[in-house]
Amino acid sequence: MYYRPLSPGLALIALVLAVVVTFRDCWFPNNTEPAAERQAAVTHVPAATFAPTSTAVPALRATRTPAVARKVGALPTPMTVPAPTATPAPAAAPTQESQVDLTTLLEAIRPAVAQLRGLPQWDGDAMLLNRQMLRERLEQDLAEDYPPEESDLDQLEWELLGILSPEQDIVQLQKDLLSDQVIGFYDPEDGAMFVVGDDSTPVPLLVWTLAHEYVHALQDQEFDLDAIDESIGEENYDALLAFRALVEGDATIAGARYALASLSPEEMAELAASDDSAGGAFDSAPRALRELLLFPYDTGLQYVLTLTERGAWSAVNEAYVRLPASTEQVIHPEKYRVGEAPLEVDLADITPGLSPGWEEVRRNVTGEFFIRVLLEYGIDAPTAREAAAGWGGDAYVLYRNESGQGLMTMKFRWDTSDDLDEFWTALVDFLVSGGLGSGASEVGAATAQWSGSDRDARALRLADSVVLILGHDPQTVSLAAELLSRG
Repeated sequence: MYYRPLSPGLALIALVLAVVVTFRDCWFPNNTEPAAERQAAVTHVPAATFAPTSTAVPALRATRTPAVARKVGALPTPMTVPAPTATPAPAAAPTQESQVDLTTLLEAIRPAVAQLRGLPQWDGDAMLLNRQMLRERLEQDLAEDYPPEESDLDQLEWELLGILSPEQDIVQLQKDLLSDQVIGFYDPEDGAMFVVGDDSTPVPLLVWTLAHEYVHALQDQEFDLDAIDESIGEENYDALLAFRALVEGDATIAGARYALASLSPEEMAELAASDDSAGGAFDSAPRALRELLLFPYDTGLQYVLTLTERGAWSAVNEAYVRLPASTEQVIHPEKYRVGEAPLEVDLADITPGLSPGWEEVRRNVTGEFFIRVLLEYGIDAPTAREAAAGWGGDAYVLYRNESGQGLMTMKFRWDTSDDLDEFWTALVDFLVSGGLGSGASEVGAATAQWSGSDRDARALRLADSVVLILGHDPQTVSLAAELLSRG
């Protein structure tokens, strides 16, 4: 299932518009007036037309992708947006005459976007949900499909990394963010798309959202997105985020090309002006979460744009077969082209060497993108970006003891010794400058340590890798550092 956008909502649309307008002349040197078919969709239809014809809102199947949908929080936290079952919800009550017939809009969009994207038409329906219906649905979905055993691990990871404080609740953050920011989604199980809005929603925004979601329907019909997602698996959030960038970059470019061709300059201005997301849940969310949610759209757009420049849509279609293996390949498309695969990283299970009560509860991959996001909590963005580039591969393991304390071990490999040197310097600066919070630090030739009020960290520079250990108990962190320093 692909929600749209499970990210900064209308703010994201403003961002994407700024990007696509940059390429407007090269995409459409002779942009035309809006299509007559779309103009004919503007009618006076009772608001009840927008409501689902059934009292049961169709099931949303969450796609296991890290940035948006089921794996919203992603690297290194999954922050699951679950796969709900059908949820009873009343149809929206008629209030005033609506200004647009959603079905007629879709009928105009359907053949044009399918032809533009070069894929067979999809014949599903489109429905409108109001914001309250969406909130009720998300509330029940989270209660049913995001159990405490999952959310507790997510909370533990983000607290160890210093992204969340114990006072911030990861479930509530998601609930607030999704309820406030979702403007559309595609539901493959029910064969329908949903647009979140009401009678006041501008027609250009409906067109933009429908076109984007329609591309997701085409993708799923042609490539089976859930099957691809399953093939990647849940133990590589970085690869899942890379796949998400392909999916969203594809839909963003194709949907934007349709919008640029069919909307007048005045309507494009109205679309850009519809950004009402300043402040609210998005601005108050942790910066790492905001970055993770934006990545599939902005970096994914650039990645897919590179593919289309080299081989039109056929190259994009091929990417669903030869998937980007990492966010590194999305950030640096040339590495995707030459097939530079992530290096294998052997990170030992140190449970036998720890005191009784500790167990491994999660093992995964961080990736270049999230390494950069994390470093930016302590050092400037350009330096963080340069330090994260040259990423070769990594692995991390999360442990938890019977008291609920956490321990996180992370191991990073780099393409060259110079890349390793650059990352080590950046990591030490990150620790010393308070990237994990306020605390005392001490730096040696090949070691660095940081101690805060509730967490400790140790960094080790090995012959071909860097190890970072985070934990609540200083003695356990020191013991883990000793165990991992042996190689």
